[in-house]
Amino acid sequence: MVMESRIWTILPALVAGIVIGAVVMQILAPPITGTSVPSHRVATATGCLDADDPRGWIGVVREDDHQAVYLMNYSHVHDESDLEIRTNLTETEPNAWQLSLTVEPGDEGKDVPEDCQPRTTIDASVAVPTTAESLTITIDGETIAVVDTSARSPRFYDLDE
Repeated sequence: MVMESRIWTILPALVAGIVIGAVVMQILAPPITGTSVPSHRVATATGCLDADDPRGWIGVVREDDHQAVYLMNYSHVHDESDLEIRTNLTETEPNAWQLSLTVEPGDEGKDVPEDCQPRTTIDASVAVPTTAESLTITIDGETIAVVDTSARSPRFYDLDE
C-alpha cells in the first residue's frame, strides 16, 4: 500500500515535468519553416498567348527567418515552340540578390498552331536572408523587376509587362 501511494505521488509530478518541459522547448526552439535560405524554385508552362492571361505580379512577405519573394504569372513571349529555362540565385553584392533566368530553345518537336503566339508563363519563389535589401529578377540579362526586400510588412504589386 505504501508503494502504491508513492507511485500516485510521483506519477503526477513526472507528467507535469514532461508537459512543462515540452512547453518550454516549444517556446525556446527556433521556428522550423522547412525553407532553405537562400533558395529558389521556378515553374514554367508554355502555351499560346491569350488576351485574357492573368497579369504578372510580385509579392514580398517577411517570414521569421527569411524574406519570401514571389513572381507569379509572368508571361515571356517568344517564337520557339518550347523553352528551357535555367535559373541561378546569387548575392551580387552585400545584401543585394539576383535571380537570373536564362532562356534556351527546348523541344523542337512540338507543333505550334498558326494562330498561336508562343508564351511561357513563369512562376518563381525565392527565399533570401532577412538582411537582404533587394532582389533583381532578370531574363537573359534584361531586368524584369528590382524588388525592395527590406520592408517588414507584406507587399504585392502588378508588373508592367
